[in-house]
Amino acid sequence: MDARRLFFSYTLGCCVLAAGLTGCATVELPDANHTDFKLLDDENRVLQRAAELSQQIEASGIVYDDPALQDYLTEILRSLWPDDTVPAHIQLEVRVTNDTNVNAYALPSGRVYVNSSSLALMRNRDQAASVLAHELIHVLERHALKVKRSTSNKAAWFNSVNVLAPISSVAAVSTITGYSRQVEQQADTRGVELMRHSGYDPRQMISYYERIRQYILDEDVDEPWVFSSHPDMDARIADLRRRLGMEDESAAGPSGADPFLAVTRAVRLEACRQWVRAGQLITAMSVLDEYLADHPEDTAAMVLQAQVYRRRLAAKGRARKPRAKDPADYVKALELVDHAVQIDAGDASAWFERGLLRLKLDDPAGAREAFQTYLSLEPGSYRRAFVEDLINGA
Repeated sequence: MDARRLFFSYTLGCCVLAAGLTGCATVELPDANHTDFKLLDDENRVLQRAAELSQQIEASGIVYDDPALQDYLTEILRSLWPDDTVPAHIQLEVRVTNDTNVNAYALPSGRVYVNSSSLALMRNRDQAASVLAHELIHVLERHALKVKRSTSNKAAWFNSVNVLAPISSVAAVSTITGYSRQVEQQADTRGVELMRHSGYDPRQMISYYERIRQYILDEDVDEPWVFSSHPDMDARIADLRRRLGMEDESAAGPSGADPFLAVTRAVRLEACRQWVRAGQLITAMSVLDEYLADHPEDTAAMVLQAQVYRRRLAAKGRARKPRAKDPADYVKALELVDHAVQIDAGDASAWFERGLLRLKLDDPAGAREAFQTYLSLEPGSYRRAFVEDLINGA
């Protein structure tokens, strides 16, 4: 099963189950770090499902391979644990997954998965801490077990997690998409407490949620399984503002150089590639603007932004929301790739994009030159036959 089908099955399975769950606030259990904590038999079954799910995710090919990034995020997660006592069954660890959806989810075992697109929307360490704190509350509060116990028909619960597509087996009780609004609000509220306790700025949770809200508005996100169980973002933000005593202002990020931007550099660019492929061009352009402000000489980002300008016209009619038609976008795109070539004449992707843009601007001679340079740099390119056809037709 490919990564996209895997995640579709997973998130859809969450919603199928979530629709049948009752509120879990009435299920009383001590926190995982409480002195009265003990591992229960049915909790062992949930943990076993979590272990199976982890194995499937790791084998699926969707995990983003960046040990330094994983270690950085894991360090933040561990710093949020409220004391020095971590139960043996909880192994705090963060893994990053390649996905265009802005989401994160925690398994009851303490492993937290954060989608690459979620990281790309973040601007600092404290925003990362806000997501990890929210997810850690699900682990501390044992929400997966509480949801399972609150299901009216226990047999139906276990049958459903067995018959759903493989990736959805434990996700139905461990992901934020499967929790009630009340539980999500609790995770926000207690997550803010964890951030304060650990020295992070809790206002950054609001700043990050505002970025998610803008993403939803810009891309007209229509996958209901991603945000269906979340409290409305406006209500969520308003509630946090009240709790933190804030007005309408947004919190500034940490002053000085933030190592977050350095350690997430590669994954932010990869997320932009995914957004471009998915046609989420407004978000891709916004994040690329930020990225190029941080790394103004990055030719890969320039070429990717040029693709956004080019596709903004080509995608007209396929885009979810109407976008302005502006032929000058081709000119802007060409300026970007020309600059990229000036910086690095060996960047094959810049020459390929330059060839496409020269064709769009009715410059066949310029297109042939660009494509020939591309093939000289990438003689074994999988695009070779396609490019040769373009050269012959130019």
